[in-house]
Amino acid sequence: MPDYGQLLLQYSPIELLSNPTNRYISAMCNETTAHLTKITLIEQYANPVADDIAFRDRQRLLDFMETLFILMHRHGYITVKNPAIAGRQLGYIFLGLSADNMYYYSPAALCSAS
Repeated sequence: MPDYGQLLLQYSPIELLSNPTNRYISAMCNETTAHLTKITLIEQYANPVADDIAFRDRQRLLDFMETLFILMHRHGYITVKNPAIAGRQLGYIFLGLSADNMYYYSPAALCSAS
């Protein structure tokens, strides 16, 4: 687990929030990774191994966003009623957009846009 407190000292909240997006785009620029990700997303409902991989990846992102929002709230970067819930909500939005883009855009189209 990263030291989120240290990350907040090194990077702005915008930089920290753009990191998962940039990492996703970089990963999807690799056709093999994009293909395996698509298979995992499809198979997660029928294959226990794919389900476990997808679940762990989702949880890692959601935990990251929740922790990040809690720390940003503590440091005064954001003001929200419940930073843990706000972080998870943004995490779920990111997951939905990522999954949706996986089906409608080829890696070449995604990479040429970045």
